[in-house]
Amino acid sequence: MIQSLLNWLSPAARKRRRGSQFAAERLEDKTLLSGNVSVFTTGGGDIRVVGNSGDNEINVEVDGSTLRVSGVAGTTINWGAGPAEFDLSSLNLRDLRFAMGLGNDVVTINADLNLGGDLILYTHGGTDTINVSGNISADKVVISGGGDADLINISGTTSVDVTVVAGDDLINPDGDDTIHVNNVNAGRDFKLIASLGINSAILDNVHTNEDLRLWGSNDDDHFVISRSSAQRNLVVVTAGGQNDVGIAGVTVGKDLKILGGSGNDIVGLYGDLVDSTTLLPVGPNNITRNLAIIMYGGDDSIEVRGEHNIGGKAYLYANAGTDDRINRTGLSDDDVAREQEFEHENEPFHIEVENELEHIENEIETPG
Repeated sequence: MIQSLLNWLSPAARKRRRGSQFAAERLEDKTLLSGNVSVFTTGGGDIRVVGNSGDNEINVEVDGSTLRVSGVAGTTINWGAGPAEFDLSSLNLRDLRFAMGLGNDVVTINADLNLGGDLILYTHGGTDTINVSGNISADKVVISGGGDADLINISGTTSVDVTVVAGDDLINPDGDDTIHVNNVNAGRDFKLIASLGINSAILDNVHTNEDLRLWGSNDDDHFVISRSSAQRNLVVVTAGGQNDVGIAGVTVGKDLKILGGSGNDIVGLYGDLVDSTTLLPVGPNNITRNLAIIMYGGDDSIEVRGEHNIGGKAYLYANAGTDDRINRTGLSDDDVAREQEFEHENEPFHIEVENELEHIENEIETPG
């Protein structure tokens, strides 16, 4: 299904992008010696995993009631004393926290875990790979790849809040990151914040009880959201760069808002796609209240096709003076409340856009 959605995005957009966007596997340069990882508990029942400046690779798994942190490819645990093992039947485990250092690190968590607190995973600089899978329950999940080009895969996680940060402005904000998120449930918000660089984020079967929000960087970003839901709002902010946004089969309890930046953006909402694996329809986009797509500077394209169920109205804005194109075969004239050029001379100030959307909502909800 993901490939089907990618195929519907403009070929011109793919042609303009610099280099490969998606990677099924990250092959890291291991010319440096592998480093050491320290693993220890705190008095409060937390487990800390701390790397050094070497290239570290670790696996985290649960075998029965034993949580095990093992070194891979020459990485040592506690200077050769590892693997580190913890008895979960006697340890009142709250937080599981990782700080992996500046090397090219690989962290794989494949475990069923019920944390009393948070899962915090931070790899700092380096070309890192993060894989998180299994049935993991936590109050909060924060995953940050740090600087440089990272690959982040997340699946099977249940949490109150989920935040994925691709990059760290305090160390190195650059890097072409690839992020795959699937089968994730957030009790409150799911937030994804892209770093500088060419970033690709694919979200499939991501569900939140409040908001699902994605923020792009000032470089070229590629966002795909499919078969996902937000009980409140789904918001995508692309910022600068030449960005692609593809959305299919989502359910939104309030508003779906896509806020374009100063670059040449392509936004596609598709209600007619078929899963390439099962050959079954992905389904329509269901929006309880309003759809708002506001494109600022640049030559932008908006395509809305297939089946879309909108409880309120659609608002489509194109920046004045640019070669914007709107194709809304999936929306009838009755669905569209406003379709017009939107004057703005400077870089986007998204708080102003949010205020405009609040005005739209108040206009719709006020009788008469």
